[in-house]
Amino acid sequence: MNFNINDAFVMLDRTPKTLECLLSGLTKGWLHSHEGEGTWTPVEVVEHLIEAEKYNWVPRL
Repeated sequence: MNFNINDAFVMLDRTPKTLECLLSGLTKGWLHSHEGEGTWTPVEVVEHLIEAEKYNWVPRL
């Protein structure tokens, strides 16, 4: 598959709604728990996605 910027935008546009559907309504216990050493909580994953978009992906675009 060849990279196409317009296809990427279509996929990235879905991310906020997908995360909202998966995470809204969960308790803090679910949002801040991990599955063991070296794993990330859901909140950490979302924070990572935000940082990656702001400082890695968008600037390289």
